[in-house]
Amino acid sequence: MGRVVKIHRVEIRNFRAVRSAVLDDCGDLNVLIGQNNAGKSTVLEAISLFFRATATGELADIRPPERDGTFLQIADLHRADGRPEPADISVDLVLSRDALRHIAIVLHPEAPLLAKKIQDRTDPILRVTMTASPQAHLRISRMVVHSPDAPNSDVVLFALTYAESEKIRISRWMAATSLETVASLTHWMRQIKKSDEEDAREGLRELIGRIDTHLPASLVERYHRLIGPAGWDEERRDLAQQLVTEMRELVGTLARDPLSHTIKTPGEVPKLAAYPASILRLVGSPSVLHLRDRRDPVGAEEAGRLLRLKTQRSGRESLKAVQAAVKAILGVDLETFESEHGGSAEIDLDGFLVQVNGAGVREGLRVILGRELEEPQLMLVEEPEVHLHPALEVSMFEYLRKASATTQLFVTTHSTNFVDTAAMRNVYLVRRTPWVTVERLDVERATEVIPRELGMRLSSLFMYDRLLFVEGPTDEDILRRLATTLGVDPGHGSVGFVQMGGSRNTGYYANAGTIDFLTRRRVKPVFLIDRDEKTPGEVEELRDKLAKAGATVHVLEQRELENYLAVPRALATFIQKKRRDGGRDGGDVTEEKVAAALEKCGAELRTITLRKRVVKALRDPVAIPSRLDGDGEVAHLLEGAIRTVIAEWEKRREEAADMVEREARDVDHAWTGDWRAVAPGDELLDAVCRQFGFASRRTRTAPRWPHC
Repeated sequence: MGRVVKIHRVEIRNFRAVRSAVLDDCGDLNVLIGQNNAGKSTVLEAISLFFRATATGELADIRPPERDGTFLQIADLHRADGRPEPADISVDLVLSRDALRHIAIVLHPEAPLLAKKIQDRTDPILRVTMTASPQAHLRISRMVVHSPDAPNSDVVLFALTYAESEKIRISRWMAATSLETVASLTHWMRQIKKSDEEDAREGLRELIGRIDTHLPASLVERYHRLIGPAGWDEERRDLAQQLVTEMRELVGTLARDPLSHTIKTPGEVPKLAAYPASILRLVGSPSVLHLRDRRDPVGAEEAGRLLRLKTQRSGRESLKAVQAAVKAILGVDLETFESEHGGSAEIDLDGFLVQVNGAGVREGLRVILGRELEEPQLMLVEEPEVHLHPALEVSMFEYLRKASATTQLFVTTHSTNFVDTAAMRNVYLVRRTPWVTVERLDVERATEVIPRELGMRLSSLFMYDRLLFVEGPTDEDILRRLATTLGVDPGHGSVGFVQMGGSRNTGYYANAGTIDFLTRRRVKPVFLIDRDEKTPGEVEELRDKLAKAGATVHVLEQRELENYLAVPRALATFIQKKRRDGGRDGGDVTEEKVAAALEKCGAELRTITLRKRVVKALRDPVAIPSRLDGDGEVAHLLEGAIRTVIAEWEKRREEAADMVEREARDVDHAWTGDWRAVAPGDELLDAVCRQFGFASRRTRTAPRWPHC
């Protein structure tokens, strides 16, 4: 089924924690990302509320169908100084040609000039605004047709003020209460007896007290005569009968025209017109499926629908499509049968009842069956990836991306896989600072500014407030495990990690384009760099360079992260565990023995430390220049460049002995101060582990030590 209307823009004001938020330029698939409690679900609730309200076809005093429960509560409205304020939800809808033709047809009998104006529009957009009063009463306050290419030529189709809406609401309430009054009067006239005259009078007094401020004065005066102190005589019975007749006439009048004066439509309509309700029914016509984070479990209803597809000739292809989708996304075979115990149908997944399958499969199945069985034109899904394995997350989001060709989707997610794998144009970042704000992310610009060669995931750019750039995977693992040990969750702090592949790539990741983009995104970049063999001057130079680019850099005080793990107590606990895991006794490994092993291995690493420093000092490149400038033959210029290189190496060879002696003095000085800070940490840990009978593999073992 083609889409009658499609959401182009959503604007929300004063709804729950939203003061003012806009989803602009909405597409087929719209993804909302943000931290927990940022307000993503609030945005979807606002969209859901709008369509549930418009589906009633009511312009004022909008009430939900019984199955939808309460539309709105005063607590949902933004409060200023402790008082609720009116809330607005405006939705811009792109109209199909059929929808535009329908609006023109319903306009023509009552407002032909309006019909002509909208027929002349190119790519018209219908903006419908729903307003909630401070008392949480809903009304459609405005309908406007506008065109993107003509921003100052809005055509107002309908406007309803708060006062007019209140008249409609009171009229309906009066009609209902008047019917109740008629029923009560009729009942009392039949049952009245002298002995219960006072009870009858009190009942009438309570009922009239609820509505007398809204009744005509003549009716109020006669009601007070009816409930006066005199006895219940024949005259009073006649008066009660007259009131019953007049109240019935009042109910009819209220039903025919709830307003006593004109609603503001553009000059042509003498009273409350019929066309706004017709347009509203069109707006509310798309089928909407809202899957909240707490979803109803798949049960007998879905099983029965699938079983009917199975037993109907025309339904078998639809069932096959459902089974294929479930298999592709969740990796299980779906079947449906009549229950052996009678009474209802059942769903089996891989031969087991759906109820005994894992939470991820059950949650994923709810999303798939909702889409396949309901075939909604608009689908609001909160966290479709919940409980799914990362590999299945990708499959789920690819399924939703394809579904968006016929179903407009608004999805909230915490999954980095979705942001990284889906080809998306419409990603919205939802923040709470302290009010909920929504920002459309420039994904295309991000992919241009941040080269793919950097290996940075798009989710790193959009889903975190801080990015910690580390040299490699071991550094990230150590920091994550250390955070866990300390009871700190980087995710809750909105901290993401980026692995650079060594400190040599720091400048590559800290390029001006990346830092500028992150700064404008209000993402704070922090670089954590190993000290290695850097001199104090080199450290300061690195800090100054990154500070000018707008980044913060922390250079470790010790050589590398592994040096911070060279703690006898922690190492002893770790080695004991490793020995027990290998079937050996770990009780003979004491903190004192590990401390002695550290000293022994450290002394042996002094020479290696010196070698690393010497190599670092000598490895500055000496090469032939990229251009051979000067006069003469190329061969002559090349020979001169080679001689220059040789001369430089000869100079370094002559200075080598002095360099080694100088570096040796520096190592001795550092060794005397704190040798554990300058020794190669990864080699130190490996050497200590070997002393106790097993090898330490840096990439697999080091990250586990922070738990010890």
